[in-house]
Amino acid sequence: LHLKVGHSSAEALYVAASSKNEFLKTPLPYILPYLKAHDKQAYLVKRCRDLAADLCMKNYHWQGGGSEPVERKDG
Repeated sequence: LHLKVGHSSAEALYVAASSKNEFLKTPLPYILPYLKAHDKQAYLVKRCRDLAADLCMKNYHWQGGGSEPVERKDG
């Protein structure tokens, strides 16, 4: 099975993610919601690569934010 985001159809990617357990441990399930929002996969792949090339985005933790200090407001 040769699937590649940006080249394979969104439908093929959805089927693979839902029927093949080995894809559950990959980034594919996280990318699929974005494919619903925009049908131009090649554009999405390019934007992800562009964002990943930026040091700030590369250090960003999706589940926790960046590593920069945060000013706390006591209230």
